[in-house]
Amino acid sequence: MYNDICISFSRLTVLSDKRKQAIKARSNTYTVEQFREMFEKAEASDFMKGANSKDWQANFDWMMKDANFAKILDGNYDNKPVKYQQQTQQGTGNIFLDMYIAENEGGI
Repeated sequence: MYNDICISFSRLTVLSDKRKQAIKARSNTYTVEQFREMFEKAEASDFMKGANSKDWQANFDWMMKDANFAKILDGNYDNKPVKYQQQTQQGTGNIFLDMYIAENEGGI
């Protein structure tokens, strides 16, 4: 499923014991549909594919960690709407709102 959906990420070619354990652990908590949703969200996320200030890119092992799996499903790495990005770059005109946005911008 990962290789079929996450085509922008490095291909998974080996299922080590550690990877099998991670998959089994997540399958005790999440459904097959949630795995699919998580992989689809990852594939749709520019941030997770390297469009970030650190040129960091997610991989299968990172996605399979419990906390990361949950954050992806929660939408923490979803692309921000263009309107929001433009607004934060130009400011809203409200100094308190601009300060709030600036303080919370990196809080993924």
